Amino acid sequence: LELSEARHFKTAGAKEWSACIISDFHAYDPLPGRLEAASAMMDKVFEYDKETDWVLHLGDVCAWGGSYSFWQNLYENEYFKKFMWAGVNGNHDNMSRKYELTNQYFKNASFYPRNGYGGEEGVCYFFKYNDALFIMLNNENMRETGGLEAAMQWVRKVIAENPSRYII
Repeated sequence: LELSEARHFKTAGAKEWSACIISDFHAYDPLPGRLEAASAMMDKVFEYDKETDWVLHLGDVCAWGGSYSFWQNLYENEYFKKFMWAGVNGNHDNMSRKYELTNQYFKNASFYPRNGYGGEEGVCYFFKYNDALFIMLNNENMRETGGLEAAMQWVRKVIAENPSRYII
């Protein structure tokens, strides 16, 4: 088992901060232009805001989550090395090439906080960034009443136990 390079990011303390938001670039090694286009978009954001602190992704950063080489190459991108990334999974992040869906690809390729609820640890998670509480949910698991109810109970508990000026 080969371990990846450890990366550490400060997640609190800044009085003012800004984040870049990106999604759905579907990194796919045979078509490197997808990740190049995402990087070019981020170049523009960082050109405008040189003080950007971190990146929020809204899912589907990988074309096929079950292709771990896509995740490996994605995490070699300069922006993944330079910034803290927080994100949610999309259906493509959960997808094998046979269209089988599981959040394990997203969970195992990333290392988000394991503070979520049963079966969703590392996929659903929360973190505080200064006076903001970020709660990341797995909408792929909230299509049915049971998944939605479990998420709602967890969100209520997280908010009650983590007083914050802003809740996102």
